[in-house]
Amino acid sequence: AQSPMAKNHGMVRVESLAGRELAHLDEGGQADFSAFSPTTGCIIGQDQLEPILVDAAKKMGSTIHFNTEMLSFEQDEAGVSAVIRERATGRERRVRAHYLIAADGSHSSIRDALGIRTQGRGTISYSTDVAFEADLREALRGGCYYLYFVSNPRLPDGQGGLMPLDNERRWSFGTPIHPERGERREDLTDERCIELIRIATGVPDLQVSILPAYPWDPVKVGVWELQARHAERYRKERVFLVGDAAHTVLPSGGLGAGTPRW
Repeated sequence: AQSPMAKNHGMVRVESLAGRELAHLDEGGQADFSAFSPTTGCIIGQDQLEPILVDAAKKMGSTIHFNTEMLSFEQDEAGVSAVIRERATGRERRVRAHYLIAADGSHSSIRDALGIRTQGRGTISYSTDVAFEADLREALRGGCYYLYFVSNPRLPDGQGGLMPLDNERRWSFGTPIHPERGERREDLTDERCIELIRIATGVPDLQVSILPAYPWDPVKVGVWELQARHAERYRKERVFLVGDAAHTVLPSGGLGAGTPRW
């Protein structure tokens, strides 16, 4: 089920996708790790991976509830009790378990409820994430890279990034955004995104279709926070912090979920 991007390799810095190449990095494809692990790496998007994980979890006996939030929890020597609510119906119920796993992200409300503080530099920067469709075959000139860094003074902070999502028409475009200056993703209209994408691709009349970032959100632009922090503790009695709730990891090298959290 790996992404079509699995055959891509290398990164390149350009003035624009159709413009001059400034620097080139090619790690020579995926390395052979057979001497270290019985498994191999797999490049796959989160939207493709998560349905596979859900299906596997159900086959192993798990019950999965989407669109559900935890309102409160309390623990004792024998276990943890929590009140959860189905958002679609408003129905609330109480559940009981031996342990609670706090996998609720870098701004973990469970971690805050436990009074566990974080350390580290914190927020470093913010970047937009815009998914779009366009025919860029001519601009690519046969290239098949994993990531294109764009250095162009007409872009915010003079930089941006382009990544193919299916090696055909779907792409991801990102550029810096500064909430501390009052910049908001709500202000990034389709017209503004298309303008920036045309600059990054170097195709002034490119036909672009902006895709929604989240199905439930009318604002099509996503924003992600680059941060470095870790929790002072990863456990309090029967509650365990995991993932970004425990330790945010910088995406240097594209390590992502492959980076050890502990």
